[in-house]
Amino acid sequence: MKKKFWSYVLSFMFISASFMPYFRAQESEVVNYIALGDSIASGYIPGKIHLDKDCYAYLLKSDMEKCENKIICYENVAVSGQPTQSLLLQLQSLDLSNADIITISIGSNDILIPFKNLISTSLGCVSGNSIDEVANLFSQVQKNGIYARYRLGRLMNILSDISNNDIIKESANDIKNNIDSIIKTIKEKNPSVKIILTNFYNPYECLEIEYARGFVESFNKIKEELNEYLQENAKENGYCIADISDLGKDAKLININLKGENISFDPHPNKQGHQKIYEAIKKSGYNR
Repeated sequence: MKKKFWSYVLSFMFISASFMPYFRAQESEVVNYIALGDSIASGYIPGKIHLDKDCYAYLLKSDMEKCENKIICYENVAVSGQPTQSLLLQLQSLDLSNADIITISIGSNDILIPFKNLISTSLGCVSGNSIDEVANLFSQVQKNGIYARYRLGRLMNILSDISNNDIIKESANDIKNNIDSIIKTIKEKNPSVKIILTNFYNPYECLEIEYARGFVESFNKIKEELNEYLQENAKENGYCIADISDLGKDAKLININLKGENISFDPHPNKQGHQKIYEAIKKSGYNR
């Protein structure tokens, strides 16, 4: 009798153990994460390359996957070159009803486009090639090019008043209005979704060149104005800010290089920069 009893007990334990993985799977929580924005969110780096698994959005997705009993459904729909108005249009066709977390990096192109136009007007080059033309000037200056030094100095003098440029000021206002609309549109589609927005950094803050100081300080004014607005808007509309405002202070985090052979004036974060953005999002408390 005792043998039968224990055989039943052992059989029950064996069957229960067999079904445990099934019950665990049933208890797993599905988290839907959508990354929105521009080339920063998509992980773009010079050469029309995307970091893919090293961009901050994918790093965040990988971090969420470490949580026990969580299945992460990840979708990155960021578009390189996208300004705030384009993201507003994109939102009209996106289904966000099941999203649990949304990260956004947007607004840089609203400033970058007129910034490139200012450079092209000053240097007499095509706007699309203006960043490369500045890099070329720095390369020539490094080789003691006198005319290149004159042109670069003249450009930096023009850019030193960038925060007072009417087109740039109008673009900054567009950013404020459009981001407010972006947040409200997302909230209308999904009132309970958690939204984390990265704020603005000055990619040229790391420039340690005397004749670029006025330009850097003027660009900082734009950054500070926008970030102050975002801080207040986040409080009013209930979303989180991931603070990356100091990202541009460290040249190792941006694709800018003004020494050696591979001269670059590109404002995008590199692999190390994306790691910092990911860490800033974690600090913002996305998982609380």
